[in-house]
Amino acid sequence: MKRVLILFLVAMLVLGVAGCTTRGEPEGVNQNPSPPPDSGQPKETTNDKITVTLYFADTQAMYVVPETREITLNDEEKQSQEKLVKRILEELIAGPVSPSLHRTIPDGVTVNAVDIQGDIAYIDFSREMVANHWGGAAGEAMTINSIVNTLTELEGINKVMMTVDGGTMLIEHMVIEEPLERNESMIKP
Repeated sequence: MKRVLILFLVAMLVLGVAGCTTRGEPEGVNQNPSPPPDSGQPKETTNDKITVTLYFADTQAMYVVPETREITLNDEEKQSQEKLVKRILEELIAGPVSPSLHRTIPDGVTVNAVDIQGDIAYIDFSREMVANHWGGAAGEAMTINSIVNTLTELEGINKVMMTVDGGTMLIEHMVIEEPLERNESMIKP
């Protein structure tokens, strides 16, 4: 047994030393060649991944719980904060990955428009936000806090104003008439 252990340690030492040696291109070879000159053809879209924090309801609908997700952005989403916000809302609408969390936005909801003015994100949802909402004060609180806490994770957004088809967002127990701030007390400790 002792002999096997010694052979294993020697093999690991050899592999470790081999991994520390530098091999590769000889000096003077450019490892990062410059891109070819612009040919006038449309450029391929480059995609970058970012990690976002989305908030979904816990099992008791008492708190929202953060769920991190890696999403791939296209060029438009990288260059426009409005497009990025819309993409994040689409991820929120899709629902959580974790089976212990619950969606907070009803089926069929779409984002009609996003407008960022200063530190406020103005979001206009389709009528399904009200028509398909399951109701109840707790459910409405989960929806509102899920959206606001998700969007205020983004740099530069401190408040969120929501409308439905361009008008006041009125669910059953909640009327939104002014921008809402992040509510840390609704995030599960």
